[in-house]
Amino acid sequence: MAEVLITLGIIGVVAALTIPTLVNNYRKKVLETGFKKSMSTIQQALNTTAAECGADYLLKYRMDNLVTAPIPKEEREEINRIFAEQLKYVRILPMGEAHKIKTYSFKSKNEIGDRYQMLNPWDGVISPKIYLLPDGTTIAGIAFQTHGTYDGIKIGFDTNGPYKGPNRFGYDLFFFDTGYWQATICNDSYYYGCFKYAQQDQWPDDLTKKYWDNLKL
Repeated sequence: MAEVLITLGIIGVVAALTIPTLVNNYRKKVLETGFKKSMSTIQQALNTTAAECGADYLLKYRMDNLVTAPIPKEEREEINRIFAEQLKYVRILPMGEAHKIKTYSFKSKNEIGDRYQMLNPWDGVISPKIYLLPDGTTIAGIAFQTHGTYDGIKIGFDTNGPYKGPNRFGYDLFFFDTGYWQATICNDSYYYGCFKYAQQDQWPDDLTKKYWDNLKL
């Protein structure tokens, strides 16, 4: 009887040590899978939009001419209209609703208030909408960022939607970014660069480590 109790005790200790690790690893894998799925959706929508609008520049890594030859408002709006059609969205997330959704910082996990609405950044000409997709994820329209040679497009997205956590930048909140502006910065103050590190699966503070493995849940 004593041996049975000892064995059960050992099993309990092992379970207590391993189950939290298994749960965390599973949650990280879910976040990684969601990121890749959203990335695929965005890329497919961009490919179709570029083809239909004759806008191959949407697929370039950098767009150096946005300042010297800015894209007209009408063209930006048409591009966003075609892009939204590809998403087959359920509804547009109202800014009033987005404003109420709490979000959290990348490293410290501090609440940063109404940043969810920042998924659709004002690009100086238009403010893209945030679209809620049938699977619950959100993808914003295309913003054209203009910072000289840092130019590119920016698309905010939430890999599991606004109503499911962690709503944390660098975890389920990202910016698909083809420009250079803040493209390698991934911290509590500037989180635009988290996208590239997640895409390359490299940890910002140590490129030899895996991005998704090092998330602190």
